[in-house]
Amino acid sequence: MTSPLLRPLGGTDPTNVVVRRIGAWFLDQLIGALLVLGFATLVGVGVESDTTVDSRGQTVVTGSTVQGSPGAWAAVVVVSFAYAIVTQVILVAQLGWSPGKLLVGLRVVSWDGRPPGLGRALVRGVVNWVGSWFSCLWYLPAFGFLMTTKGHRQPADMAANTYVIDHFYLGRMIVRTETGVTAGERSVHAGNRGGCCGRLGEDVPIHPRATAATERSTTSVETPTSSTTRSAVPGSPMTRRPTPGTPSG
Repeated sequence: MTSPLLRPLGGTDPTNVVVRRIGAWFLDQLIGALLVLGFATLVGVGVESDTTVDSRGQTVVTGSTVQGSPGAWAAVVVVSFAYAIVTQVILVAQLGWSPGKLLVGLRVVSWDGRPPGLGRALVRGVVNWVGSWFSCLWYLPAFGFLMTTKGHRQPADMAANTYVIDHFYLGRMIVRTETGVTAGERSVHAGNRGGCCGRLGEDVPIHPRATAATERSTTSVETPTSSTTRSAVPGSPMTRRPTPGTPSG
């Protein structure tokens, strides 16, 4: 159970988690850096400073020497990309979290409150990766979007049509309102499994429009009127009988 202190502030807006999103980003960067540095040390890749001792007995850095073979450096680059792809695309697509988001209780979801799938996660990851090359020219505007947009979405979320929410609201539809977003009903029906919309044993998401259509159809069921009644005789078609006191025509 999520502690009340970790629930989003400001009512039932599940996306009001900006501070934790920033913390999750730092944790993802830290975990990735430790992983890559550890692997680089393991394969003998690094940069060693060249030093000398001057006439006063002080150590002076005169340059640096790159250590490790080209193959080892290529392996470090592959590990770096693999970490990014696994944590920012594959895990987000299937489970809705990166390591940092998991640690702070956040999930990346689509409109139905469920993990976004591979396509959306890939778009989100690519936009974030391209933006990261621009450093502050990307991160500062992205922070501005987080603080000012409905759903607290940065450009990568807008491109992929995703939201970042508190995991307490996982599985509940994201409903856009005039002032922001709120958590709606659960997006799956427990008995709706398999069939044309999913594999056997899966919960099938129900779109809000489909839910509204179902509700309208259930409220428009024909009911008997005061002038006529319907009865079915076994073995014969449905017949229509006038009520007493009504002319038979």
